Amino acid sequence: MRANMKRNPFNMIEIVVSLAVILVVLLAVVSLFTLGLTDNKEAMNRSSANDSMDQFIHMMSSRIEENWSNVDAFPETTPVVTTTAEGVEEEILWSDDSLTRLSSGSGSHYELNFQTSIVSQAFNTEIHNSGVFKIVHSSGTLGEDFSAEIRAWKTLTEYGSGDNRPKSIVLYAEISWPLTVAYESRRKANYQTVIYKPGLIASTEENVNEVACKTIWAIDKDGSNLYYYILSEGNTFTNIEGALDSPLTPSALTISSGGSIFFVSANTLYSIAVETLDYDSSTSVNPTTIGGTGLSGDDENTAMKFIGGVLYGLSKSSKKIYVIDSTTGAATFSSNMNVSDTFVVGAMTVSADGTVFVTNTDGSEGKLYSFESFPNGELTLAMTVGSSGALNALTAHPNGMLYAADSTKWYWIYPDTNTFGIEVNHSTTIQGFDFNFNYEVSNCSEDLSIESLCDADGTMGGSLSINPNNSASNEFTMTTANGTISSTDLTNSYSGFQGNATMIRITPFGNGNQNSLMVDGDVYPISNSSRYVLTGNMTVNLYKVAGVDGAADKWWIDITSTDASIVNCECTTSYDDDEESPCADDEDEVIEEVSTIFEIENGQIVLSEDANTTFRIVGGDMSYTGGQLNVTMQLGINDASYEPFGPFNSAVTGNILDNNEHEYDAGILEAGSEISITARSWMVRRGYSGSRNWHWNSWMARSSAPSNTNVYVLRDGDPVPNITAFGDQQSIAGYVASFVDAETGLISLADNQSILLYELYTTNMGSSAADFQDVVVVVTMDTGSGE
Repeated sequence: MRANMKRNPFNMIEIVVSLAVILVVLLAVVSLFTLGLTDNKEAMNRSSANDSMDQFIHMMSSRIEENWSNVDAFPETTPVVTTTAEGVEEEILWSDDSLTRLSSGSGSHYELNFQTSIVSQAFNTEIHNSGVFKIVHSSGTLGEDFSAEIRAWKTLTEYGSGDNRPKSIVLYAEISWPLTVAYESRRKANYQTVIYKPGLIASTEENVNEVACKTIWAIDKDGSNLYYYILSEGNTFTNIEGALDSPLTPSALTISSGGSIFFVSANTLYSIAVETLDYDSSTSVNPTTIGGTGLSGDDENTAMKFIGGVLYGLSKSSKKIYVIDSTTGAATFSSNMNVSDTFVVGAMTVSADGTVFVTNTDGSEGKLYSFESFPNGELTLAMTVGSSGALNALTAHPNGMLYAADSTKWYWIYPDTNTFGIEVNHSTTIQGFDFNFNYEVSNCSEDLSIESLCDADGTMGGSLSINPNNSASNEFTMTTANGTISSTDLTNSYSGFQGNATMIRITPFGNGNQNSLMVDGDVYPISNSSRYVLTGNMTVNLYKVAGVDGAADKWWIDITSTDASIVNCECTTSYDDDEESPCADDEDEVIEEVSTIFEIENGQIVLSEDANTTFRIVGGDMSYTGGQLNVTMQLGINDASYEPFGPFNSAVTGNILDNNEHEYDAGILEAGSEISITARSWMVRRGYSGSRNWHWNSWMARSSAPSNTNVYVLRDGDPVPNITAFGDQQSIAGYVASFVDAETGLISLADNQSILLYELYTTNMGSSAADFQDVVVVVTMDTGSGE
């Protein structure tokens, strides 16, 4: 006998609800996919621009070296945009003829056209000398995938004396893209190189040691060529000294006090004598084999430097310091690196003041550490080069600046002010580079002291980027004859401003290469964490640049002046106590002196009095199309770590985004105590429920100290970051609403409180996912005296 079975099919309401849920999920996935496509497209465009300039520079160098008269193709001033009487850009007529066509078997090709008045004309340097070119990349049957405009110009230089003195040109080039928008609204990057006139560099009138100032020597990872890069005129590009007689695989490079180049390849020490350097790419480079180091594996030498006449080398990941015999190559153990952090050494150098710096490539961002005393002193984190990759090259110049490189960019770093910026966008596989430090000391008198980095005046030109929606510390105020323009005016309906200005206060936005300013022909280093004041008679153009593929709009200001001054308010030293600095607030603004019991130093809260300190999680939200992310937290108090909200390394048992209240009373902390907070996000592994700790993978960890772009530390009077929350999440304004002054709209805290905002999903501050409300923490420091 069969029992009757009752069937329970889905009804129509359940089916409709299920389809609606699926639709919502699909829309969310498409949204995130579009965001990823935008970021990926911009990265591809930047890579294409770098590749285009690499090919352009090398092709033009080759043409000039073959026939020096080709220098006539480039003007001696920067090519300008031609406009009609109505101010409209005139359309450029491009040649049918291409200076080069590089094609592959797949059908992709690179094409370079030039500006002309007759499209059928062949290239002639006597006629086609505007210095304006167009490049087009095409990929097989997909058609054009990248196009850009190149504007190139030159300066002629001479060395030595006599009729046969060597000559060279500095070739400058700017690439701008995309061509579908007006020139002023495009993304831009600048490059330069030095090209020597063939046959004259070895003139008897020329001392081969008389090289240009700020010349960096390097060998690529594939060890095929020896390169030199000249930074004395600003951004530079690849110059080839010559091909190595046999390719090697360098892992570290340095220069001796006498100027000879030493490098390690396959655990063997090599040298290149300074007297063999002739700056002629047609001659080969023949390194001398010195001998094996005896190091391999984790002990492999990935950084080395002459210090006090001794050649030191650092191991890759075993935290060991070796002395390397520069005559035999043999390595002898010296000491262990005194550092608790996981360490993968990228490069090392010695700054002008004798401090030994080393880069740690273990992680997603470049970290710079310093020795308290080399070789036995403790290593401490000096600063993080935000948004950089692994820094595998590091060198120091006598002017006090450090230079470092990852796989896509070169950076300048000024340790005295904890500032850095992008020197040049340059895709590279360099494993080490160095200056001839002693030569630079003796022959290059460039002064980049703290004062010169803070204050400058003279002829000024360049652009600064403004983004009032993406920076908690944003500031923009400009004084014109018609009144004051500020960041609050920069709305979608605002048309911009062109005219004269007498004062600009600005905290720039961007990642370094988005800001460029020249003063008297020299690059003025801009840090996006500093406030600047510009004064004088300035001609300005304030305008909006539409975001590409849905990205947020950006505001820019172009500045030109024959006599203006700029001050970095973070480090200015040029004004006495009785002399008013341009950084001083307006006279009619009353500054109330308050007694504070803490300071914020490089993202770290430092108590100036004994205080009972509590930490409270106000809230936070970390969700994405794949689900919810968990967050754990660790407190750093002085040299100890605390986990009062649960295990920092356990995604489930330590999760603080569990809709419960979390507060921790740390008790009374003494004056001088240093406080930092580290938060870590976790993403559930594919196919797991997330109910167990091991179901989760660590996604991102960020500490408030040292300062970084993923953490805002706010105190009383700071503006509320105007950032839109991702998806349907609550914005920062919603989380801090109870701490906002209704009249001013500013953060309103007691003098003994601070708020920390964390972004734990992305390091791309232009992404809509960068909403800084992943975790919101309030720290209260009670002295017991009513504070």
